[in-house]
Amino acid sequence: QTCWCDPEIPAFIADYRLTFGQAAILANAGLAVEGLLFVVQAMQKAASADPVKIAEQMAVIADVTVLTGKLTMDPGTHGPLAKSAVVQQIQAGKIVFSHKLTSD
Repeated sequence: QTCWCDPEIPAFIADYRLTFGQAAILANAGLAVEGLLFVVQAMQKAASADPVKIAEQMAVIADVTVLTGKLTMDPGTHGPLAKSAVVQQIQAGKIVFSHKLTSD
């Protein structure tokens, strides 16, 4: 089971548990929310729902606040730049937050 003990995302954890009645099992839930937050920011900057205008904004917006920090997309690869990753440890049989790593 994934540890959602990253100290930066307690509101997401509480909302997820309230909505679904259980803790998120996969990190994909958090990553999906981060992607959605990024797209919403691009739509707001584009002031449009036009996919071309949204894509143009996604290529130029930077430091969008998401669950785990800031997100900027590499316009060439469409991958995240300097995205952090949570490192977890097993201590006394439980998964616990250790620290974050950043790709920069």
